[in-house]
Amino acid sequence: MTRKEPGNLPFRTWFDRYVGSFGTEGRLPPLLELKRDHSRRVAGLARTLAAASGGDGNEAEAVGLLHDVGRFPQYRDYGTFYDALSVDHGELGRTVVAEALARGELDLAPELREPLMTALRHHNDLALPEGLTGKTAYLAALIRDADKVDVFRVVREWFESGRAGELLPRLEPEGRLSEDLLAEEVRRGRLTHRHVRTHSDFLFLQLTWIDDINFTATLRLLLERGNLDWIAARLPAEGRPAALQALRRARTRASEAC
Repeated sequence: MTRKEPGNLPFRTWFDRYVGSFGTEGRLPPLLELKRDHSRRVAGLARTLAAASGGDGNEAEAVGLLHDVGRFPQYRDYGTFYDALSVDHGELGRTVVAEALARGELDLAPELREPLMTALRHHNDLALPEGLTGKTAYLAALIRDADKVDVFRVVREWFESGRAGELLPRLEPEGRLSEDLLAEEVRRGRLTHRHVRTHSDFLFLQLTWIDDINFTATLRLLLERGNLDWIAARLPAEGRPAALQALRRARTRASEAC
């Protein structure tokens, strides 16, 4: 029996059916529509980054499409996307895929299964665990980058349309950056959500993701789309020096060879 290649695997069909099961009369709640559309765009971005880095486009698309499947039961069961108030959606996503494979509902090539599930499990961690190698390390890095590219786009779109409060309902409106957040940036350089209290804090946090980008092609995409400059221009004065430094680092890395 000939093994199916990744391009023939029904992960797209499985994804559509799985996500559709969270709807009513064929309609998803608006925030789940957001996650469905985000997942589809991330799948395309993952393919783009794979093409630029010599990876397998079909495997990249699979991990991109499936990376946020944990979001759907998370929102159904807890009514929130805040992991701290519910569950780790990366871990939940891994469980969802593992159970679908065990039931024979999702067909993935054997050599792709563990790397993909590990990438799902860690795509939302502050940093990837040490010791990942080969296909696992590559897909884990790739999905983190593709995810970030689309999150930058989504956040900008919702802010510019005046809907930031719908996207980030637990945060206060834009204003001065939290002192604790600025202090954390000085101490560690990398930020967590611990001190994020306003929409401006969230944008500042996003900008620090630059130092967690894995591929030169990712930085080039972000710079071409103007998302990094948009955040830097929108930040209050106390955040701009750090923002400009981050932009300089991004442009320096983007000018390097892939």
